[in-house]
Amino acid sequence: MKAYMKTHRGLVREQNEDTICVAEPLYVLADGMGGHQAGEVASALAARTLCETLRDMQPSADALTRGYLAANSAVFARQKEDETLSGMGTTMTALWEDQEYVFVGQIGDSRAYLYRDGKLHQITEDQSMVGEMLRAGAITEEQARSHPYRNVITQAVGTEERLSPVVTRILKTPGDIWLLCSDGLTDMARDEEIAAVLADCQPAAAAEELAAGQPVSLELADRFAQAVKEDINPRDSWRAAKDFRMHIAVESARRAFIEAVKLAGGDL
Repeated sequence: MKAYMKTHRGLVREQNEDTICVAEPLYVLADGMGGHQAGEVASALAARTLCETLRDMQPSADALTRGYLAANSAVFARQKEDETLSGMGTTMTALWEDQEYVFVGQIGDSRAYLYRDGKLHQITEDQSMVGEMLRAGAITEEQARSHPYRNVITQAVGTEERLSPVVTRILKTPGDIWLLCSDGLTDMARDEEIAAVLADCQPAAAAEELAAGQPVSLELADRFAQAVKEDINPRDSWRAAKDFRMHIAVESARRAFIEAVKLAGGDL
């Protein structure tokens, strides 16, 4: 699986409290919370502990659960040692794959999406007050987007001594695209808008035609990526920055091309 990562502190916070950890075949996103730099400390410690705990293990639901519990213990102990970090915690969403399955771990309201066969599926459920109200039918999705308690989560890594991670197993299918994201994205973009971006991440037909029968080179990889860019027709309804969409699509296409050459026995 090829991964593309991007994070931003947003328009409100002074520092970025997100942490991304990639230790193939494990991918982790954590969104910290807490005063001063506590959120940044919590997310970094949780993600690092999870990656280190699972480093030599085979992917499974039980192992992923143990990794989450280890991360929770590490963050909880750290805040007890340092009173300036009191109350810190973090969401954490993880994707761990083997040859047949993807295991998705979840704590908090960061999400995992699966884009498959032209449709976007939210795999995780928000562990939040508003998420519970929505599932109970007490509020609508539109009300949930502006609810005053929408950022109040019911579980976080490190805030309590006990933790109940949710782990889901998904059978892999060729062409799947996964997205791990914090509420910094989902508060700003609706699911249909996210789906539009992920649809554009798939290599375009014009680019594939361009590469057919050409000598393999890094120059061809760049031309392949440029063709993808030119073949994309951004939707006017998508509110995210156009250059961000383009960057994702071009980089994905270039990496996919290079990987395909290597799998075929070529060298760049």
